[in-house]
Amino acid sequence: MIASSSRRRTAGQRESKKLQPPAQISDSPLAHLSRWRANSQTYAVGWNGRPVGTGVEKAFAQACGDAKLVHVTPHALRHAAATWLVANGTPSRRPRTFSA
Repeated sequence: MIASSSRRRTAGQRESKKLQPPAQISDSPLAHLSRWRANSQTYAVGWNGRPVGTGVEKAFAQACGDAKLVHVTPHALRHAAATWLVANGTPSRRPRTFSA
């Protein structure tokens, strides 16, 4: 769903005690998201009023299968990428903002 602000919590999502850093969105995409929300668009990426997402999940599963990787999640790959960045001398603050 399209967020009502630059925070990760979306409309209708309950607030929790888990800290969720703000999503870093530049002004141009944020303006588009705000316009879509004002026009009653439910999803920023959708087709016929439904979210598009299962294709990404299927593609990720297919890529993992092709690479013969088991028990891999996008989060695990994000963590691995951050580890590789630090190992290659990237300043330690950069991997914290790395998003996958």
